[in-house]
Amino acid sequence: EEGVDLTIASGGFHQAILPLASELGVEIDHVHAVRLRFDDHGGYAGFDESSPLTRQYGKRKMIESLRLTGPVLAVGDGITDYEIASVVDAFAAFTGFTRRESVITRADYVLESFDQLRELVLA
Repeated sequence: EEGVDLTIASGGFHQAILPLASELGVEIDHVHAVRLRFDDHGGYAGFDESSPLTRQYGKRKMIESLRLTGPVLAVGDGITDYEIASVVDAFAAFTGFTRRESVITRADYVLESFDQLRELVLA
């Protein structure tokens, strides 16, 4: 609603992230995650092993390939999230669910809640 372009880059499973993306208003083509494969009977048949998101520095490579226009704020709680800090304008450590000191000490911002994130982005 505020004109902020949202993109999700996750090492998680695409199909599991889609409901959250929908709730946040993120367009489906802006969701980058690891796709699961299923057989003809609906059983698990593996995952997309070619996805860069399954490897170290994969998020950084994914974000680089998107050529996002700035300013770009990355938000995450893990070291694989922090790996993209070098290709964005700022990185915020989100501590609302878990606190990882190795991520917090490197972050430009530390956010404990979605309200704080909203204030930072819309300020």
